[in-house]
Amino acid sequence: MSIFFPEPDIDIGKVGFDKKCQLGRAASGKKLSELVEKISEPVVIAVDGPWGSGKSHFLKLWTGAHKLENEGSAKVIYFDAFKHDYFDDPLVALVGQIFEDYSKGKTPDGKMKAFLKQAGRLVKPATRIALAAGTGFASEALGAAASAATKALGKEAENALDPVWENEANRRDAMDGFKQALKDLTIENGSEDAPQKIVIIIDELDRCRPDFALNMLETIKHFFAVENVIFVLGVNLVELENSVKARYGGETNAGKYLQKFVQIRFRLNEVLGIKGRHHISVDYFNHLTKDGDVGYLTYLRSLIERPSVFRQFGLRDVQQLLALNSIIPKHQGRILQESANTFQMLIISGLMIFKIIRPDLLEKARHGHLTYSDINAVFQLNPNPESGHFNRDNKIHEAWKLALEDGFDPETFDTGQNLEDFYSVDYNPTTRENFVPLLIAKYLDDIEIYK
Repeated sequence: MSIFFPEPDIDIGKVGFDKKCQLGRAASGKKLSELVEKISEPVVIAVDGPWGSGKSHFLKLWTGAHKLENEGSAKVIYFDAFKHDYFDDPLVALVGQIFEDYSKGKTPDGKMKAFLKQAGRLVKPATRIALAAGTGFASEALGAAASAATKALGKEAENALDPVWENEANRRDAMDGFKQALKDLTIENGSEDAPQKIVIIIDELDRCRPDFALNMLETIKHFFAVENVIFVLGVNLVELENSVKARYGGETNAGKYLQKFVQIRFRLNEVLGIKGRHHISVDYFNHLTKDGDVGYLTYLRSLIERPSVFRQFGLRDVQQLLALNSIIPKHQGRILQESANTFQMLIISGLMIFKIIRPDLLEKARHGHLTYSDINAVFQLNPNPESGHFNRDNKIHEAWKLALEDGFDPETFDTGQNLEDFYSVDYNPTTRENFVPLLIAKYLDDIEIYK
């Protein structure tokens, strides 16, 4: 049995949102395409969202959708920064990706060969030794581009003491040469009057080592600030600010620092439909569970569809919740009344949600200190006695009141439920305070999910 959901198989650059997206993000992709097509100056756009919000999935699909669905003219290059963050020099890996996208494995010629040579002048001496030697290290750094890039660099790559590193003037000359070669690439498939923009996606930047992530930003700023070259970063800006603080200290104004590198913030949509009736995490939950209601899914759905809950869920949180649902013990209480079973399933489902998005409340519940006010702060219940027992808010309200507060009379909601039936389903605790901790111990304490 597979409990985790595999990453969608996306042929990057060959498909768009129409074939692979069930999250309604084609509209966001169109907005991003319109944005990059309007811009000609060098700009860095941050596609910002928390971890697990689907940024990578969006950017992989947008790589192809820009031309296939949105009538974009720019050349879009996708680069996974996290796969390269073991390497010290982001420039080498980035140049290798550009080469691969332009040449598709062919020997470089014309403007691409000039671009590689100019890049070689900027590569740090130690790295150039590895390139010239044609080592496996170089192959890992540049992938398929390693051997062709090394040949294109020729004698320049062989001499680690190239004069370009001897003084500032030579380094500036090398940088100017690289920028001109990059600018020439924009007219490879265009013209001087109508250049073809290059859009370079840098994905997973916030997952990289702090030094690599910040070196990448500095590389973009210093070497790639060229007209008609646009960068799109897939990033959680809050986490990237933490990288800044890791390098420069906790007192650094990290947000201000990042503004030197990022000019535009682009937020992915989370609410879909009219008047915010649908949320992307709910749609994703329903998409992944469309084939059945196994385990606690019915109860989890009744909780995750609440606005106060789904706003706290990212797409990765949904995956974790469903993985947890698939492996925790099934509820096997001695069912004296149907409502007693329902109440316990609702409580266990609520505790599962706490385990994913509110571990602080799960810890509080584990020690018998959870209150009904805590529950209401998360689920924002609005019980209505006049609507009867089948009102969803009423059921959640009844379950937690019974579990947490003495003196609650279930007959208020005409459920026929009584405390003796409720407690005897699984346990016979001596005090009310023991009930929820016992549920946690039986169903949740042995399992942690990190993926």
